[in-house]
Amino acid sequence: MMTDNERVPPVKVGDELEMPVVGFGKTGDPMLRIEGELGSEGRGYVIFVKDTNLQDLVLGTMLKVKIDKVFPNFGLAELA
Repeated sequence: MMTDNERVPPVKVGDELEMPVVGFGKTGDPMLRIEGELGSEGRGYVIFVKDTNLQDLVLGTMLKVKIDKVFPNFGLAELA
């Protein structure tokens, strides 16, 4: 089993993606997920989209985002 420091995230800073919202973080930030073995307990790699200020955002809404920060288990993005 790999440790957090050995995991290679599936995205890089500057990457742009279009993906559906799969949940919301503790502060209400939309959450996207890249499926695979990376991330906590093999549940995929999570990307939190910060500062969206979108009203009525629901699960499944497609968002185009740009990756800002990358960590072993999750990433941060902004709307592209």
